[in-house]
Amino acid sequence: MQMIDAAKHFIYIENQFFITIAQDSVVQNQIADDLFRRIERAHKNAEKFRIYIVLPLLPGFDNTNVVQAVLYFIMRSIIKGD
Repeated sequence: MQMIDAAKHFIYIENQFFITIAQDSVVQNQIADDLFRRIERAHKNAEKFRIYIVLPLLPGFDNTNVVQAVLYFIMRSIIKGD
């Protein structure tokens, strides 16, 4: 998380999944919290700062149930932040 805090102009994340903390979840990372704090700091300091998150349209699984589950948790992470 030090890399997020140390970023000067932008953060670029490219991954098959973007799943972060969800309430009552086994997910243990706090990427969304760290990104939020960095955005907050940039706003407070009037810095031009961007975050780019690149995800595939669909994860590379053949199992429809797995794809639906992965998309559900990605959307919870991005939209609801929980």
